[in-house]
Amino acid sequence: MAITEAELNHSTGEILSHARRQQSIEQDDVAKRLCLPLQRIKEIESENYDASISAAFYRGYIRSYAQLLKLNDDEVIKLFNSSVDEKAELKTLSNLGAYRTQRKELNSKNAVFKSITYLIVIAFIGLAVWGIKDRWAAKSSSAATTASTTNVLALDVEDTGSANIATEVSESATGSISLSTEDAATVVTSEPPQQSVPQPSESAVVDSQTAGAQEVEPETNIALEQSQTEQLQTSNFTETTVTEPVVTEATQAQDILLVTVSGDCWLEIYDNTGERLAVGLKKSGKVMSLQGQAPFKVKLGNPSVVGIQLNNVAFDMSSFAPGKTANFVVGK
Repeated sequence: MAITEAELNHSTGEILSHARRQQSIEQDDVAKRLCLPLQRIKEIESENYDASISAAFYRGYIRSYAQLLKLNDDEVIKLFNSSVDEKAELKTLSNLGAYRTQRKELNSKNAVFKSITYLIVIAFIGLAVWGIKDRWAAKSSSAATTASTTNVLALDVEDTGSANIATEVSESATGSISLSTEDAATVVTSEPPQQSVPQPSESAVVDSQTAGAQEVEPETNIALEQSQTEQLQTSNFTETTVTEPVVTEATQAQDILLVTVSGDCWLEIYDNTGERLAVGLKKSGKVMSLQGQAPFKVKLGNPSVVGIQLNNVAFDMSSFAPGKTANFVVGK
């Protein structure tokens, strides 16, 4: 929409403010659509610009504002340029240059400080590793010394025991030799008279063996019966444990909310449990796949640039006015 000659006599802020009132748009709505603070809109309309902000930024804000109101943005920018003090703009640019220089110096100092901090941390880590390694080597050497001492003591004990055993064997051998010598002398010097001993007959020997077997068999049978009875009693009192299956609750399936943003928009989304799934300003082209329990509570700053699908089913967004905040529930 072109600007009339009468409007050209007015300032940039008056033209924008007049056009906004004609279209019945509030300053809050303009700030939300342009994603700017409300204070910036007030500064533009009142032409009370912040000295710390460059005029180049204000040109961008005013151009976007004029395009939103469907005004000729080039004419509005020309009018703004004619009202801007070039010296003030140069001063602002110089301030920005000084700020950038200070920022670079601060970043360089921070880089040096970070490097020193990293070196100190690496030194501490190296000392800790060296200490642990030294302790481990000391423990290993002490363990090796203890093991060698134990082996030496064991060898000494074995040698002492073998020597004692050899001494005992030699003494016993000497004693047996002396005893055998004495027995031989006794046998040679005195032989006792031989007496005839009657030998039992074969039938008597067979009868005695049969009687002994009959006496042993009842005792054996009684022992076997006792062992079988004990085994039966033990098997009767054996308990079997039955493990019951543990019943767990099935995991509830979660719903999927697909949000597609085709323009810059502020949003906030909660699921049925009250968990906040997304919040903040989302840039154009952003696609979010959110998981949670339906229904979902959705708040959009500009619903005309947002598309929503719940479990691959599109949600109707045509009922919401473009550029106005919308609060609604998806998946009732």
